[in-house]
Amino acid sequence: MSLLKIDIDHKEPFEKWKDEWIETRKKLLEFLGFKVEYMEIYKSGSGRGYHVYIKIDKDIPDEEINKLQFLLGDDQTRVVIAMRRIERGVKYWNVLFSKVLWKRSDKEDLERALRLIEESNLNEFDKEWLKDYVEMIYNSLKKFTEALKDVG
Repeated sequence: MSLLKIDIDHKEPFEKWKDEWIETRKKLLEFLGFKVEYMEIYKSGSGRGYHVYIKIDKDIPDEEINKLQFLLGDDQTRVVIAMRRIERGVKYWNVLFSKVLWKRSDKEDLERALRLIEESNLNEFDKEWLKDYVEMIYNSLKKFTEALKDVG
């Protein structure tokens, strides 16, 4: 048995067509050779959408689980992140977050990190090295985020 996890980002369309959404997911899985053992739906931690858990009757590889989640309408950014986690061999790659993990922008976090470095008791050489390193990580994260947007 495998567990599929679907992240639905917006409540309004899901609530409007929930019964049809559920029925089409079951039919799609049936068409692909799977039987739905059970399906549970919870409001997401942010309250803006839903998390859907679907248990199917067969054990399948992680990559196949991720593909099925995509076909069932999972958030595309989550699918891409899961692809990378699977490629790297991350054991717990299929995560639906139950709470909002951050609210500030990455730029605000960068500015705070640089301020804390400047206020620290590090020597000037270490401060400059650490600031350069944090800015390099920020720029890499920014490029990665932009690439994910291009994929979606």
